[in-house]
Amino acid sequence: MTIEEMLRKLKADPNTQEVTKAEMILGSMRSKLYTSDDVIRCLENDEIIEFTNPKYSGENVEFEINNNQNHKIWLSQLQGVFINHKNRDEIYGGVIKLKDSTEKLMLTLSSQGFYELVKGRKFKVSLDQNAIYMIDKKDERVISLLKKHNGNYSQVVDYIFEKLDTEEYDLIEGMTKLGRCYDLTEI
Repeated sequence: MTIEEMLRKLKADPNTQEVTKAEMILGSMRSKLYTSDDVIRCLENDEIIEFTNPKYSGENVEFEINNNQNHKIWLSQLQGVFINHKNRDEIYGGVIKLKDSTEKLMLTLSSQGFYELVKGRKFKVSLDQNAIYMIDKKDERVISLLKKHNGNYSQVVDYIFEKLDTEEYDLIEGMTKLGRCYDLTEI
């Protein structure tokens, strides 16, 4: 089914909110935050959490939330780079704010460094409502652009918006996905 066919089908359903081509391409129709195995894989606004029982996998690590094996999150979910097609001047990323006023951009932390920072601490979760679409760091085009521009995400974002504007959707489909940008404040 093409993007246009999907949009026509969605618009024909009275229970469906208006979906733009940009939202369709950027990922609002493809991502889910809850999995079929009944494990919650996201955090909620104002939730109080502690990262527990880390399980390392290469450079990534999966945590249980509050010692609950049915509530987990990967570090890579917290380290996203986010955009919003309605506010093109901003690039978003999650921040950890400690009681001593130290702030760390999650994207810059290694899995071991992240765990050392959060181990034994409780945090209040805040969702950045402006950050909607996460750039997919596993997408080959994203990887290529990052290599070409020395890891500069603003070049990737410029490319995505340029292709949206010129309606070259096939060149960017899959480069982003629906996501949540979290700020964590130690309590």
